Amino acid sequence: MAASGNPDRTAIVDGELRLTTQQLSDLADGGAGVIAESGAAHVAYVGLGGAMLPVLIFASARAGLSFTPLNYRLSAEGIQALVGHMRTEQQQIRDWVDAQATQQEDIGKLLRRLLDELGTR
Repeated sequence: MAASGNPDRTAIVDGELRLTTQQLSDLADGGAGVIAESGAAHVAYVGLGGAMLPVLIFASARAGLSFTPLNYRLSAEGIQALVGHMRTEQQQIRDWVDAQATQQEDIGKLLRRLLDELGTR
């Protein structure tokens, strides 16, 4: 990842949120740890994109798992049908992401909180 060569370079701009390559790398490492600890066999994402998408792509890769973005415009039944074709362990990651969203946190606050948590480890 570009963090080793230029850690202060802006990697992601999502509205007011700006993440450097180092912050993206740190989030991907932390996300990979969460994914690995969950026992998931696959990671799926339902959303509009934004900053969370590249974080999860890199985190999944670092955890050694495949990543599948799912179309957020599908009905709940359509999403469930697709998820049903994947291994059930991936639900743990999806449930974690869903839980964060239900706390009414915008993605910037969530990513900043994750960065803060990673900084305390």
